[in-house]
Amino acid sequence: MGFFLGSMGGSAITFKRAYDPSLAYKKNDTVSLSGSIYICIKNAPAGISPTNNTYWDIYQAAGSASTAIDDSNINTTASTLSASKINELISSKTVALEDLSDVNTTNKTNNNVLAYDMPSDSYVLKTPNTSSSMSSLETEFTIKDTWTTVGIRNMPQPMYRLFVVNLGTDKVTFKVNGMTINVLPNEEFDEVLNPFTTVEIVSGTFFAKAYALRSGSPYPKYVLKDYFDGDTGQERMFTGAAFSLTVCNDGYSDLLFTANDLVFVVAARSIEEEFLEGFTSVSVNSNSPYRVLVKGLLTDTISGYFPDNTAPNEITYLHSSVVTATSATIEWTSSNSIDIDHYEIYSYQSKIGTTKNNNYTITGLTEKTSYNITVKSVDKSGNVSSGVTFTLLTSDITPPANVTNLAASSITQNSVMLNWTGSSSTDTSGYDIYNSSSYVGTTTVTNYTLTGLTAGTNYTFNVKAKDSSGNISSGSSISVTTSVQVVDSTPPTLTFNPPPGLYNASKTVSISPNESSKIYYTTDGSTPTVSSTLYSSPINTGTVGPFSIKAIGVDDAGNVSTVYTATYTFDMVVPSVTLNASPGWTYNTASVTVSMTSSKVGGVIYYTLDGTAPNTSSSIYTSPLSLTGNKPVKAIVKDPAGNISSVASSSIVYDITPPGAPTVSDISDIKDTSAVIKYDSLDARTMFIYSDSGYIDGTTQMVSNIKQARLLGLPKNNTTNVYLKSVDEAGNISYQTSVALTTTNLGTTPTDGTVNDASLKVWGENLSALPLGCNFLHNPQNYFVGNGDFTFTYTGIIPKYSSVLHYNSPVSGLNNTNKLYIKMDGSSTISWYLKTIDNSNSTTKDYGGQSSVVSNSENVHIVLLRRGTSLIFKVNNIIVSSLTIPSTHELFPSTTNDSPCLIGGAILSGTSLVKHFAIYNRGLTDTELTQNYNVLK
Repeated sequence: MGFFLGSMGGSAITFKRAYDPSLAYKKNDTVSLSGSIYICIKNAPAGISPTNNTYWDIYQAAGSASTAIDDSNINTTASTLSASKINELISSKTVALEDLSDVNTTNKTNNNVLAYDMPSDSYVLKTPNTSSSMSSLETEFTIKDTWTTVGIRNMPQPMYRLFVVNLGTDKVTFKVNGMTINVLPNEEFDEVLNPFTTVEIVSGTFFAKAYALRSGSPYPKYVLKDYFDGDTGQERMFTGAAFSLTVCNDGYSDLLFTANDLVFVVAARSIEEEFLEGFTSVSVNSNSPYRVLVKGLLTDTISGYFPDNTAPNEITYLHSSVVTATSATIEWTSSNSIDIDHYEIYSYQSKIGTTKNNNYTITGLTEKTSYNITVKSVDKSGNVSSGVTFTLLTSDITPPANVTNLAASSITQNSVMLNWTGSSSTDTSGYDIYNSSSYVGTTTVTNYTLTGLTAGTNYTFNVKAKDSSGNISSGSSISVTTSVQVVDSTPPTLTFNPPPGLYNASKTVSISPNESSKIYYTTDGSTPTVSSTLYSSPINTGTVGPFSIKAIGVDDAGNVSTVYTATYTFDMVVPSVTLNASPGWTYNTASVTVSMTSSKVGGVIYYTLDGTAPNTSSSIYTSPLSLTGNKPVKAIVKDPAGNISSVASSSIVYDITPPGAPTVSDISDIKDTSAVIKYDSLDARTMFIYSDSGYIDGTTQMVSNIKQARLLGLPKNNTTNVYLKSVDEAGNISYQTSVALTTTNLGTTPTDGTVNDASLKVWGENLSALPLGCNFLHNPQNYFVGNGDFTFTYTGIIPKYSSVLHYNSPVSGLNNTNKLYIKMDGSSTISWYLKTIDNSNSTTKDYGGQSSVVSNSENVHIVLLRRGTSLIFKVNNIIVSSLTIPSTHELFPSTTNDSPCLIGGAILSGTSLVKHFAIYNRGLTDTELTQNYNVLK
């Protein structure tokens, strides 16, 4: 073994040797031969082609291949082959390699011979048939890994042989067993090594193979012991003897090397291989690049035995390709292990065959039977994989049983239905129908309708069962005669679905004939003809109604139907249901009657009395319900279009417990015939208010979350006992509460002869000893326009230091801005003061004046009025002041609420007697003022 030297010129050389020095012979020795001989010549003599730059040529002579070489000079019975015979072969032949298989020997058998023709001493090396000979390498080693990628390659197990071929234009450098080896372009490296587990390819383009020992093979005897290279002289020492030496001169000048005290010359660009007695050193003398391989015995320190015991990879894609009832061909994708030898085929656990191919035909099988087939991979070391298994099912060639009870029904002029009892075979997959011998169709059920037949004709039909394997039964037959043709004069009828009517959503209307027919229709109200739209799919009505469809049908006999009309109307307004007890009803009688009303005519009301939500399956309301006890009433209504209302609810509560008696909290705004009474009525729904004379008219309302009633029709200037009773939701009446109420002469009934019209808002007379701050007029802005006209009159005695009229009108942000008062000072002079504000609440104006001295013990008639922009103050019908007031200024602003006027307020001394007073919401004329003065003074 060694390098494949394609770069040296001429034919390539691959060293394949066993390196046993005991088999080296001198050139002139006689060698006994048998089998093949390989003849290698170094420095071929002139005249042998090729001659230029030829350093190595390989010749093989073959006695059996006479067309390749003339072996007449070889004695096929001779037992020896001399050097002269070799030279004769060399000088007469130019073929590259042939076989001398017919050269016999009497001394040794099955040997290979290598002959050298060297300038000086030469050797003939005979290679015996031993475990270490290269002729047996392929049976002792098995490929376990291949790769092409630079880097460290970890072996799957210890390896003994390495092959590297340089596929590029630069050298390939790799490391193994501590050696760094270079392989030049077009060279191969193929060596047996001490066991190795990693190879590092440093650089280059290559293809590499690693070999393991076959299981059962012995250790290799000789291995690559060392490798070194360089371009200067060096001496290399070894531990243990080496026996083979290969020197490759990569330069262009000769080099010398010494081993065992022998000097050898290696010509430029050539390889020299020598087999020597054991040597422990090599000395190279060269200035040219060179490489040296040293072979020796397997290293003594190597322990352990590393045969190949790794099972190969499994096959893939195992399947059957051709399957019959009794045989099957199986195929697979070969194992990707590179040392596969063959495959073993098993049926269940029994081996049934072997093959080196990726397919195998199994015979002797049983029809319609399942087999577990396993294929195992076997490598060249005899390792066997676990195997890949698949299920093989042989073919079914037995047809199913025929159908039975084949009969005909629904026979018409052009159709017939066949019925039968299915095949008893369990693997039946369907039935083929034949008209006589013509295939018609197939079905998986036990009936079939044949159409397109001719009236009054006899037919023979055949039904054949078929199974999942494609087997078909012989079939069952029946003879059938179709009906005789009858003239059809009856027009078709049409049906609309959904039927015409009132709906709450658009509809998709389908039209169906009672027999095979074409339908023509219109939607614009026109009468359809055969030229109208041909019906092919359902018609959408939309929601804008009414939507009318008119249609006719034309049957296969040409009969035309009458015009069918379908009208669809739409109502999408949701109805409502009203309960007379909504939202709740409390009662104290033996029962209560609950009625329900739909907002739409024709609506159907559904109700429940158990608290559940009603639906269209609930009870239907037909008449008022007489209910007892506590009942939760819930109802919905569904109108004729199908719209459904939301749920209306009412709680019916039976209550016989009376409410608590009301509590009076205040009596105010007392007039001549009316007053306001405030009370707390607890859970009362209504209030009974009455006196000893009977019920009192009044209006109940809520003011600041307090119930109050304005009582009317009270006796004027009198004390009345008022009684109150609460009435709850159920009609239960509480115990009564009583309170005494005294009215005054305040009112709106003036003295006869005074001005009395709709402008008179308040009138009072004969009022004495009014309490401090008695307010008679709440919310004056309800009676007067803010900047409108008014008239205030007062007749009575005014004590000193007392006000007869006082009015504050607070406006937000303008504290007590509007003020009006009329008072008597200590000198018996009547003073008045007025402040107004414009209606933008931004500008105020003050007014005021005094009268002449008047008696504080006699009646005084005072008038304050506004006519447009004039503000007039009179005492005893004499104008004391007349001023101009802006038209935008107000006395009673509309933005103010509940600001009372005080009559007789701020009385500081004496007795105030109000003979009469009046307020009008207009300015009285001078004539009217004089009329009042004359009557009242």
